[in-house]
Amino acid sequence: MRDDRNFLLDIADAADLVASYVEAVSEQEFLVNTMLQNAINYNFAIIGEAASKLTPETKERYGDIEWQTMTSFRNVIVHAYFSLDLDIIWGAATTKVKPLSERIHQIIDKDFPETQE
Repeated sequence: MRDDRNFLLDIADAADLVASYVEAVSEQEFLVNTMLQNAINYNFAIIGEAASKLTPETKERYGDIEWQTMTSFRNVIVHAYFSLDLDIIWGAATTKVKPLSERIHQIIDKDFPETQE
């Protein structure tokens, strides 16, 4: 059975992938590269799905993180894919994922060490 540690690792891994995808790419390149868009959207969906699976206790303990925003973003990507705003996705990919990954790694190191695997 998966636990909060696994879901946090999923979030961190997906955020790290998004950050790596946009690292050496311009916004213009992103806007014309549907494969890159799909890869980023897929990882944002993973982030939101994993966030939705965390226990209420973990979400409450780390209330500084926008858990509901991640879940809502996932819902838009999955259910309202036809109305995605690529400018918003680019902005999230270039400004939100690195800080998110860093914060999630801090939480894992503090409250979910590897000995719990």
